[in-house]
Amino acid sequence: MWRIILSMLALAVLTAPTAFAQDTDRPVYIGPQVGLYTNDIDDDDITAGIGAAVRFKVADVLGLEGAINYRQEEFGDDELTVKTWPVLATAMFYPVETIYGLLGLGVYNTSTDRNEDNVDLADDTDSEIGWHFGGGLELPLGERALLTGDLRYVLLDQGIEDPSGLITDDQNFYLVTIGIMVGL
Repeated sequence: MWRIILSMLALAVLTAPTAFAQDTDRPVYIGPQVGLYTNDIDDDDITAGIGAAVRFKVADVLGLEGAINYRQEEFGDDELTVKTWPVLATAMFYPVETIYGLLGLGVYNTSTDRNEDNVDLADDTDSEIGWHFGGGLELPLGERALLTGDLRYVLLDQGIEDPSGLITDDQNFYLVTIGIMVGL
């Protein structure tokens, strides 16, 4: 049920800007982004991810963003591979034109692939809802392009069941993204 509701919410966030764009001079922006992830437990463990985002300013002080990202991590000498692909919906608040605060939610899809030869454990895919907040910069690159960068703190407690003990229950993390977006 949650997947259907959040899929409909994501679809609304991603398609609503095209309806608004016909009535205003506010372009819909779309583009790739790269991210760096670090968790609360081991700040030295930084992983990279890639993704894409769609962004639209509803008003001068309010924007919406929909994004999907992908990252992969290896644990315990490659005994466990964790793949995450979150689908994010974010509201952005602009106190000034180029600086924003953000608050949103995401559906964090995670699959675990166990690669241990001597242990018969089933692979698993799970989805959890997480919240994120933070802030960022949005710098114009000409008339119809933006350079974006933000820092998000993600509150997520997936509680992934891992009998090997390689993953902990606390999966909160920081996400730094940088992207280039082009106006449609």
